[in-house]
Amino acid sequence: MKKYREIKLMAIGLCLGVAIGILLGILIKHLDIGIGLGILVGVVIGHISTFRNN
Repeated sequence: MKKYREIKLMAIGLCLGVAIGILLGILIKHLDIGIGLGILVGVVIGHISTFRNN
């Protein structure tokens, strides 16, 4: 059950990161760079939330 919760937190973090990345990509007029940065931010958010809950 704990593994499912970690995967769920990672997925939420990744979705948030992609959303942030799309907004950032629109702002800097380079959508590919924005989505890449968003995925990176999402992975970091997911890892932080996973480690914080352990």
